[in-house]
Amino acid sequence: MNQATAHTSETAPVALFVYNRADHAQATLNALRGNALASETDLYVFSDGPKTDADRAGVDAVRTLLGGIEGFRSVTVKARPENIGLAQSIIGGVTEIVERHGRVIVIEDDLVTIGPR
Repeated sequence: MNQATAHTSETAPVALFVYNRADHAQATLNALRGNALASETDLYVFSDGPKTDADRAGVDAVRTLLGGIEGFRSVTVKARPENIGLAQSIIGGVTEIVERHGRVIVIEDDLVTIGPR
């Protein structure tokens, strides 16, 4: 694929990988939304399914949070019913977005970005 023709905008899309920590996901989303070009950015959120019944409440809390994301050009949430693990989730998500857009910025739910001061 020719990356020059794959780009659909000036901004690279962001892939955010979340699991069962709603507080971390919220902090990361707030920080991403605070970036200057957030409103021009396509956000893809990948939510892996729970590993165990004990993880279900945390995963559900994160998914509730994901239902109200605003501040980006577009938001696509990919919520898996089963758990495929972080490595497979990242490999699959990054591959999908790079094939579509030619580039991607990868963020996990415990990474918080800080804009210029």
